[in-house]
Amino acid sequence: MVTCLQGPTEKPFLVFDGIIRVPDARQETGASLADYRDRLVEKIKQGQVVAVLGTGVSTAVTRGATTANWVGLIEDGITRAAPLASNPGWRSLRELSLEQAVKYSDVPELIAVATSVADVLRPHRQAYTDWLREAIGELPIAEAGIAHALDALKLPLLTTNYDTLISKILRRSSVTWQSTERMREVFAGRSLDTVGHLHGCWEEPDSIILTAQDYARITLQQNAQFLQQSQYATKSFLFVGCGDGLDDPNFSSMLTLHREMFPDSRGDHFRLCRDEEADALNMRHADDDIRILGYGSTHGDLIPFLRQLAVDSGTSMQKSSPLDTVAFAREHLLEKIQKGSAQIRSGDQVPQTLEQCVVPPPFTPDES
Repeated sequence: MVTCLQGPTEKPFLVFDGIIRVPDARQETGASLADYRDRLVEKIKQGQVVAVLGTGVSTAVTRGATTANWVGLIEDGITRAAPLASNPGWRSLRELSLEQAVKYSDVPELIAVATSVADVLRPHRQAYTDWLREAIGELPIAEAGIAHALDALKLPLLTTNYDTLISKILRRSSVTWQSTERMREVFAGRSLDTVGHLHGCWEEPDSIILTAQDYARITLQQNAQFLQQSQYATKSFLFVGCGDGLDDPNFSSMLTLHREMFPDSRGDHFRLCRDEEADALNMRHADDDIRILGYGSTHGDLIPFLRQLAVDSGTSMQKSSPLDTVAFAREHLLEKIQKGSAQIRSGDQVPQTLEQCVVPPPFTPDES
């Protein structure tokens, strides 16, 4: 079902992308797909794997919601920003640029269009946060199976997505790259009840990595970069549903530095993909220590692949951490209030705790 190229390596890295490992010039000719899968299983057993989830996961969870992927989000952003743009021709120009960027898989041009959208929306704070909430925060959950299959692997979960779909399904909290210490706990596997957001989360608008300036900001953020680079050098990343996300400035700089620092790396990282994508991905990652693993011929084969991976790794037998039902109920109620209150929607301040939602009574019973 899948074909592998490289041979020896020691540390895999999980990234949910529906793509598996690519061969490089350092590969051994005898390596097979089964070899890579077996090595991934061993890495999981040793607690050496981190899963990185891309937009393919959100697309699967929402069953293709338009704004679950980056291109759809930018397209939606153009529509939302157009009435606020000073140039009447702004929308048509951005739509043409987006069309060309998609046609030629031009990631820098995609980021340029996203930058233009943000330049129009961000000065209007309410319009910007409304867009994030409605386009990302209100994405529907239509298929929870992939989240539960990932949960069964008992791996640290990180994502490049801005949404909180996985957190909602698995009842986990979220943390962004801005909280270095909490992200370190997630990477280390000591906080499996938390999903780490490498590029920000819609609930924290200032954490969103969307524009060229945002990517420059995160690549120059020493704490975040040191944590990401050190984990990539010592653990195995498992990429799931990442697509062109690995070509963005943050990941591309990480891969470039890794090639320069460890040209003869024997560590293993893994990228999952459909079988038909394996050959192209092997070529694409020829200089990276990323092993390409095909999970099947259709996207629907991913969930069974992950479930079997959990069984073979022995993680499916492990008990999940107990759910704090009170904390979850409070979080769910707060989310309902944030989304359903007309007063909050039109105000400047969005409450972040239930206590902030409580309005003192005009008088107490004793005063009546």
